[in-house]
Amino acid sequence: MNWKVIEWTKGAYSVSDTGLVRSNERFSIDRTVREKILKPCLINSGYYTVHLKVDGKRYSKLIHRLVAEAFLEGYFEGATVDHKDCNKLNNNVENLEWVSKSENIKRAYKNGLRYETERCAKAHAERAALNKIEQSRPIGRYSLEGCELNRFNSLMDAKRKLGVHPGAISKAANTGHISYGCLWKWIPKNSVTTIP
Repeated sequence: MNWKVIEWTKGAYSVSDTGLVRSNERFSIDRTVREKILKPCLINSGYYTVHLKVDGKRYSKLIHRLVAEAFLEGYFEGATVDHKDCNKLNNNVENLEWVSKSENIKRAYKNGLRYETERCAKAHAERAALNKIEQSRPIGRYSLEGCELNRFNSLMDAKRKLGVHPGAISKAANTGHISYGCLWKWIPKNSVTTIP
């Protein structure tokens, strides 16, 4: 078993590659803190946490996150920790890996750890269908005075030609707001002639 100091605790605590957390022996003005393994707490989401006290402040930290930060390479901005065997209590470093939040959620659904209610599934399907329709809908770009500047066969066509974000111009077309310094309007499909 390997131990590493949890850096942000200023040497007060260490974590092992098997998922144990200990308070390190240290001396303060009025007392000596003896080394001891901390007792983990099981929270409602099914993960183990520990309570750490640093500079008079108390922190509740997920053990699998502490293990990953200390022992796992490959961290990237926004990464989350996934348990490979789907056992949230197995915090051994060999069972953990950095993944994107999206990948973590997909794995949870795939492995039955998350369930989508029928109502949510229906709402997601309806939104996906609406997005598909909107993305293939013709759209026009207009000056603030109302003069037509361009017509595009779809949001993606506008994105390719102008580099605009499809969601932003879709929202502008639906609300009448300005986006990218212009007004945007949906155009009936049979009247599209693309203007470069």
